[in-house]
Amino acid sequence: MRPCVKDLMKLCKAFIKAFDQPISTGETSTEGLPRKQIANLMSAKIFMDQPSRNEASYGFGWARVQPPGRMGQIGINPHLMPEGMPVVGKGVPSRLVIFHQGSMPGTLALNMLVPDTESAIVITPNALAFNDVPDWVGQLLLEEFLEVPTHKRNDYIAAAKISAATNLRWYPDLVEELE
Repeated sequence: MRPCVKDLMKLCKAFIKAFDQPISTGETSTEGLPRKQIANLMSAKIFMDQPSRNEASYGFGWARVQPPGRMGQIGINPHLMPEGMPVVGKGVPSRLVIFHQGSMPGTLALNMLVPDTESAIVITPNALAFNDVPDWVGQLLLEEFLEVPTHKRNDYIAAAKISAATNLRWYPDLVEELE
């Protein structure tokens, strides 16, 4: 089996359908979909990034954020940002965003769902960088999708440079510490 972006978009559509239906009907499964308990998988289990005015939580593999808020908590960028992650979605109405950040040897990925618009953002690079590029690109695309005013958008190029520079410092810092 070789999945492609088209297959991932079908999966995202099924997840959104399976997430929304149980909430409105009380059912634990969605007819025609093999997965059960999707709403339970994507429901809040652990709070993240507290204190927070809006929701910031973690389910079973999926993070939930209601912008404006910080994202990327289950990726590698938060550890690479000395001043903290940027706040996504400033200046627009809050709406639930559910995301999963994945990693495999040599690559990182991001799946982001916006259930109330039945939309998804999928980032699947074919390389590994010095930071979580799919996270930065996903946040940039989300701000465009949410129509964040231009003057309130984050500078993701600057964030990528900071996180890459922080990552590149670990080796010299380690050598210095061991000497």
